[in-house]
Amino acid sequence: WIRGRPDPPIVLDWRSQLTILSASGDMGFSTGPSIYRSKADPKAPAAHGEFFSVWQRQQSGEWKVFIDHGISHGARSTPDALPSTPLIALDLVALTAGAPAYDAERDFIERSGKMGAAAAYIGSVSSQTVLLREDMLPINGNAGVAEFVNSQDGKWVWNPKMQGTSRAGDLAYVVGSYDGQARNGEAVHGQYVRVWVRYASKDAQARWTIAGDVMTPQPPAKQ
Repeated sequence: WIRGRPDPPIVLDWRSQLTILSASGDMGFSTGPSIYRSKADPKAPAAHGEFFSVWQRQQSGEWKVFIDHGISHGARSTPDALPSTPLIALDLVALTAGAPAYDAERDFIERSGKMGAAAAYIGSVSSQTVLLREDMLPINGNAGVAEFVNSQDGKWVWNPKMQGTSRAGDLAYVVGSYDGQARNGEAVHGQYVRVWVRYASKDAQARWTIAGDVMTPQPPAKQ
């Protein structure tokens, strides 16, 4: 699909603000801001967004993107430059015991059905968690996620389609679809990617938390 198309007439700049590498060195996750600028009209306003990438290491040792996703949003307060927030880099340590990643996703789905998505999210995030939603700046950390999910109404049903875990059992991804209800009562449908991370901190035992997720609504059907 890409090979048969010319390069778009843009300049793309991006910067990772969160990077996670599995202890087994076979899977990684990165996300951060991006800026698109027109080559044809350099004075045109830049387009802004966030990228969301899951990486896999090949047998040759080469890293390649396995999942490429992202969102668009309005300009930040400094629209002509990428934010200078320091990079958060997590090099995970192999953990030999604990629940596999599919149990974390399954538990999240069960809690979302019983208690609502807000409670499921609040119980599954950390200070490094990043949620991406179209036309919104990134939602970061425990407080930011709690404020956002508590403002959402309705229930969400998650339908995982594909998932995978690093050999070390410390980093995982889930790709699927969702059905829900918007605040105005309208039914919504779309696709999601969720990345889970399991690491031990100084003040807590190892547990699965959401490193990041991105939800993409399905466009309304054409009449």
